[in-house]
This record gives sequence, structure tokens and C-alpha cells, in this order.
Amino acid sequence: MEQNIVNSIVLESLKGLERVNRKEISFPKLLSKCNPYELSVNCDSIESLIEFVLTSHKQTSSKTIWGNYLETIALAISKIIINGYKSNEECTDIEWFCDGVKHYRGWKSSPKWCNADQKRAVNLKENELKNTEDFGSYKILTSYGKTTKRITTNSFVQLSGQDAWEEISNDDELYNKIMVGIELNRNIIRQFLENIYVSDRERIITWMKNNFLNDDGTINFIKINKYVSSRDNITVTEW
Repeated sequence: MEQNIVNSIVLESLKGLERVNRKEISFPKLLSKCNPYELSVNCDSIESLIEFVLTSHKQTSSKTIWGNYLETIALAISKIIINGYKSNEECTDIEWFCDGVKHYRGWKSSPKWCNADQKRAVNLKENELKNTEDFGSYKILTSYGKTTKRITTNSFVQLSGQDAWEEISNDDELYNKIMVGIELNRNIIRQFLENIYVSDRERIITWMKNNFLNDDGTINFIKINKYVSSRDNITVTEW
């Protein structure tokens, strides 16, 4: 696939991310999910605590967004090269029809994406599809990483990184072309990721100071600990 086409797909796929439902952060909800012991070590002020919590949240959200983004790119490329389309099957993201049979591919981000239950679900889906008349193949593809050479019985095939991108394009350099396209659009992508959620920092600072600030200006980590972990409800001002 030509580099200019890849570049266009990388940029065009951002439109899919623009449809992500952006919502205002509920800081009390984020705080209630934090490790209060970690906060007490890493945060010396209300402002640093807020930054720590928001940064952790954005990093987690970013992984999900990147997974969706790269899957969108993969789907667009497969559509051009092999007439691929979005699958309605569970544990499957891309399908295509070739020589009278259907090929099914699940698309994941990290090569370490599955736990035992997820692996079991994929194996069950593959066995189910194998019983259909037009079954061709089933594999899991991951956006990055190296393909493991270990093959076990009763286990799905997983291709990663270079092998995964080649699987949907017949181009063994596609994984690098994706990188070139992303580097060209890095500022646009970065700006989007930085604005996944809308946050009113002044509102957060006021709420934190009203509820978790000691008289001497230090953070009341005991109250934060109670807010996160106590069996009793801790009274705080309304968000």
C-alpha cells in the first residue's frame, strides 16, 4: 500500500475518535477509585494531587482510545485491500470473504490482552465458527508486539505487530508505514488525546479544599482514606 494512502487513512480515522462521547469528569468518583496510600506519598499539595489523579485517569483512557483508533485504521486498510468489513461476531472485529470461505480476525492492542476467561471465550468462538459451512480461518491480531512461535493444541493463532498488519494488507512494511502516518499527524492526535475529557480545574480545586484541606494548608489524607475505604459514609460537599 502506498504511503500517501496510509497517511490519509491515519488522518481520516481520527474522525471516528471525534465521535467519542466526551463528558465532564466527576472528580469525586475518580478520587474514590484511587489508592489513598499512593496519593499520600506522591502528592504534597491539593494541586499536585489533582494533577496526579487526572494524569492517571487520562493514561488509562488513552489506552482504550488508542485501541479503538488502531482498530479503525486496520478496518479501513482491510476494506481497501481485501474487502474487509466490521464483524458482528463476538470476539471478532474484521471479516472478509475469499475463494468461497469467510475469514475472521479479532483485533487487539497489546499482545498480552487476554486473561484465562477471555482466552476461553475466543477458543469457544473459533470452535463455533469452524462448524459453519463457509469457515475459512480465525486468528487474533494485535497492533504491536512480536508473534509468539509457541503453538499449543486447542488454542487460537495470534499474530502481532508486523505479522498482524501484513495479514490484512499483504504488505510486510505496513506496520512502519502506519508509524510514518502517525508521526506526520502527531500534533493532531496528541491534541485530541489531551482533550478526551473536559475538566473544570477551578471547580475541582474548590471542592478539594472545602473537603480535604487541614487548617494549616496540608492535605487531610486521613479523611481521604476514610472517603475511599471507610465502611461509613463520609460527609462531603455536593459536587
